[in-house]
Order: sequence, then structure tokens, then C-alpha cells
Amino acid sequence: MRQEFISFVEYSLRKKTCLSVLQLSVSLYPDTTIAYKTCGWIKYAFQERSIRELNLETLRRDGRPSRTVLVLPRNFFSAENLTILKLSRCSFARLPPNYNPSWPSLKVLHLSEVTLGGQFFNGLIKGCPLIEDIALTVCHFDQEVLPVSGFTRLVQVVLCQPIKLQRIEVDNVPNLLMFALDEFLVIGCKHVVIGANPKLEVLKLSSSSVSPEVCIDISSKFPALKVLHLNLSSLDRIQISSPQLEELALWSSTNVDAIVDAPKLKSLKQWVHHATAAAAAAVPIKGIPNVTIKGRQSLQNLQLEDFEVYELGVSDLFKMREYLANFEHIEHLGMSIHDKMIWGGEPWKKSLELGSCDLVPIPVMPRIKCLELGYTRAFVKDKAKYEGALDGLLWICHPESVVVSFLPANVPCFANLLITAFCKELSMLMRKRKDCCKSACIKCWRHDLKSFQVKRVGVDGSSSDIRCRTLLQSLPQMSPQDKICFMLQW
Repeated sequence: MRQEFISFVEYSLRKKTCLSVLQLSVSLYPDTTIAYKTCGWIKYAFQERSIRELNLETLRRDGRPSRTVLVLPRNFFSAENLTILKLSRCSFARLPPNYNPSWPSLKVLHLSEVTLGGQFFNGLIKGCPLIEDIALTVCHFDQEVLPVSGFTRLVQVVLCQPIKLQRIEVDNVPNLLMFALDEFLVIGCKHVVIGANPKLEVLKLSSSSVSPEVCIDISSKFPALKVLHLNLSSLDRIQISSPQLEELALWSSTNVDAIVDAPKLKSLKQWVHHATAAAAAAVPIKGIPNVTIKGRQSLQNLQLEDFEVYELGVSDLFKMREYLANFEHIEHLGMSIHDKMIWGGEPWKKSLELGSCDLVPIPVMPRIKCLELGYTRAFVKDKAKYEGALDGLLWICHPESVVVSFLPANVPCFANLLITAFCKELSMLMRKRKDCCKSACIKCWRHDLKSFQVKRVGVDGSSSDIRCRTLLQSLPQMSPQDKICFMLQW
């Protein structure tokens, strides 16, 4: 099989008189035959000087990277017409002095699991004056500081899980529109310094070790910012004033205290995560979002991750309803419910006892079109009653529709148990409404619901009406990716 592959590639190279794209996916065997052949193929292809795109992927064998190091030919480093370069699992460390990259036409550089020396990256500035897109994924650096500077045409930089970097400096990149750092799965870079840039539109920082100092003066440094994602463990306070900001996502190990002045904001996402492995084994942090949006405005999307609705008391429900009511209108409210049942105990309150509450005044009802419920812990040990969760969710807001994703019915997960509980509640709506909240000053959601309709939504977007009883009976036969949509008229 290997010899057939070698013969096929060599025949194809000889047959092509003008080759513009070379794409290879090879597994380097211990005897170095494929590695030697691959270097020869690349050398032969670049002798024609017509290669514009090289996509070389060295595959893992048995899940482990090969010990064979792929040594690329010298003429590869001086390819004049190369515009797109995508490489995985090779090394650019300890290159000879005359192997500095000189790709005057290069615009796209994507490297994955590549060992990079300071000589190589520094040579990019002089040797690649037209480069626009740099993406480095799980690359190993032999230096602690990565200077991204002097690239006059550079538009986008994405760094994912860089290894051994302690500091990243981004400056003098006048046309940079996007910078993204994702190293949350590794303890790595401690400092990210990004110079002021009037054109930067997208900034995404995800790190368990980067200092929140990177957020100082973030609004004045990047006046054109449209997308801002901050996933920083130690971030506890931030103030953002950005006239162009449309999408904001905040993650932290605490409930971030944020004040946001962004009149064009369309999407807001907040998530409380576990900063360490030890914390991940504990009960997740509970908290009402502590993000203040100046001005009463509408949102297309509001996403709340790890939301523990079952832990909320009556006063918390008041605060959540008041928080949601601060928005003029929310098109889509997503709640990712954290399922605590894997730790045992009684996760869901059977009754919220709103009627005994003496909190006044009652916040106005938020205007929400769609409430979509997800879950961050899929599997549970015991089937519990979910009436308390429903009471809380539907007292917080009266959405026009509630969407719940379905999992195979033999999996006792949040989604399936909530679907079952919701169907039973709706089936007994009229009978329960007569008996509940008789002497209570605050009525539950059953008294406000006029009518309902249940739809089954397929993965292709098609929908069909279904009765609650039929839905409960058909759960075992449903497709794993189906969604259930409860259309509610209040």
C-alpha cells in the first residue's frame, strides 16, 4: 500500500506540467522512507516555481506523533510565488542561517503542532511583507517572548494553546482587525501586551493565567472594537465604553462586575467557570449576572452559562426577573443549566412558595421571544421532580416559545426529564390552575398562560405539531438531535 502511494504521487508530479496546489497527508514511518520521499516531492514541486499553495499534514500513527523530523528542502524557504502555507507536525527550530523564510508573496500562514525557533518567526517580518493571516495551533516555541510587530499587511492573528510562551507583544501592526488567544487548557502565557490600534475589530482572550491588566483602557485603545470575548480566570471587574461593540462574552471564576456602555450591543454571553481542576469537582458558583448595561436596549441574543435555576431562592428570582426586564426586548435567551444531580442530594425545589413572599414591588415581566434551555452536565443518577425548576423559569419570564434539545430517552438527563415534566404540567394545566395559588398574592405562571402548542423540530428545521401525551409515548423513538418547542400564548 505504501509503495502504491509513493508511485501515485511521483506519477502525478511528473504528469503535472504546471502545479499550483500541492496537498499531502502522510504518515512518517520509523524507517524515514516517507519523510525522505516527501522532502523530495516538495523540492521537485518548488523547482517549477509555480506552487502557490502548500498544505502538508503529517499524520499521527497509533495516536502518537512520529519521532521522525521532517527536514524541508532549501528551495522551499525561498518560494517566490507561495501565497498559502499550511503545515502540521514539523520543526523550524535550529535552522541553518541561510534557511530564513523568504516568501515575498505569502499571505496565509497556518501552522499546527510545529516547533518554532525565534529565527524563523523573526524572519517572517522581512521575508513575508504581504502576510495577512497567521494561525498557530499548539506550536512549541523555543523562546519565552513572542513579538508580533512590524507586519504592515497583517489582518488576523490566532494563537491556540501556545507552548512555553510567557509573554506576547503585539504592536506596530496598523491593519490588524482580529487578535485571538486561546490557551485555557494549559498554564502558560502570563502577560499579553497589545498596543493601541484604531482598526482592531475582534479581540478574543481565553486564558487561565493571563493577567487582567490586558483589559486596562481597552475601550480607548480599540475604538473600532465590535467583538470582545474575555475568558480570564482572575477578571473580577471591568468597565467598557465602546460605541461600535456588537458582541460581548465574559467568563471568569467569579461573577464579573461589569459596566457596559455599548449602544449597538446585540449579543451578550456570560459564564462562570471553574478556574482549577479542584474547583471543577465542587459545586459550581451560583450568581445573578452582575453586568450593568447602560441604556434600555434590545438584544438579539443573551446567553447565560452554568445557570443554577434550582438553587435560586425567591429573592434571587426577583433579581433575575428585574435584570432581564432592564432590556427592552430579548430575541433569544439561552440558558445552559448546570445539572447538580451527579453530586446527589435533592437538586430541585418542589415548591418556590412565591405566595408567601412579601417582596414588593414585583418587577415587570421581561419581553422575551424564545427561551432555549441547554445543560452542562448531561447525566443524572436519579429521576427527580422538575416542577420547581419550571416554576422558577416561567415566573422569571413569559417567553413566546421554550425550546429544549432532546437526548436518547434511555439517558436520564436534564433535557428529557424537563420535557417530561413540562408535558405533564401542560396536560394538567386547567385542573392545577383551579387549586393552586388560591390565597397567594403572587400567582404562578399557570394563571397567566392562555394556550399552548407543542412542536417537534427535526435536525433539518422541519416542524410538526404533537400532543403532550403522544410526545411522552414517542420519546424512545425520537431522533437524538430533535428539539421540542413549546409555543406559549400568555
